[in-house]
Amino acid sequence: MSVFLSVIVPTYNEEKNIVKTLTAVFGYLSEQAYSNEIIVVDDGSLDQTVPLIRAWVQDKANILLICSTHKGKASAVLQGLRASQGDFVLFTDADLATPIEEVRRLLVWLTDHDFQIAIASREGLGAQRENEPIYRHWMGRVFNLIIKLVLGLPYEDTQCGFKVFSRRSLKAILPALRLYSDKAHQIKEARVTAFDAEILFLAKLLELPVKEVPVPWKYGKSSKVHWWRDSWRMLLEVVSVRLWFWLGRYRLYEKTA
Repeated sequence: MSVFLSVIVPTYNEEKNIVKTLTAVFGYLSEQAYSNEIIVVDDGSLDQTVPLIRAWVQDKANILLICSTHKGKASAVLQGLRASQGDFVLFTDADLATPIEEVRRLLVWLTDHDFQIAIASREGLGAQRENEPIYRHWMGRVFNLIIKLVLGLPYEDTQCGFKVFSRRSLKAILPALRLYSDKAHQIKEARVTAFDAEILFLAKLLELPVKEVPVPWKYGKSSKVHWWRDSWRMLLEVVSVRLWFWLGRYRLYEKTA
């Protein structure tokens, strides 16, 4: 049977959230008329995340757990995207900072309109931010300005961890990615990256229509962002994407009208 929607949940040391998150995702999907699957990609958790997931999935269908060595969120998400079978694929943060119910507001732009990707945004009319520290907000705004200047992307928020892709867009984008791939190295710390920006930059090069959708979003105390280390890394990654483009390093196999 074909799968309509795949939901990717990357995890790393999420023992406090994961059962609540999976219960919410599973409960929501169980109420939908369309076929679906949940793919949990654990990024080498050192706590009880994996045992909790294994106990939770025992009596449930259409759920896949992928266990990986610790390579960072980007690598985990990309593993999930590659393993997915859905006509449409959502990846969401493990703390459900954006409620799973918001997927319907993104999906409609792909199913009923001509968009290939829909991205949740914490900016714009209708967006809500809850409990976010002011320094985190300004970090995001500065980084977004850098992305606009360096990559020429028009979006107000490229980093919200809630995005939906068509199967067609994934087939075009995944082979071209350079920042994080199957060759990603094992790491020791949590890692927040600019892989979202590279995906959207490739979508622009491929002329894949992207819809930005304002959503409610709640800051989680378990956020793994390290303000200095991650900001510096993400800046270097954005510059790398632009340099690779100038050097002709991106191999694009599909360009849509």
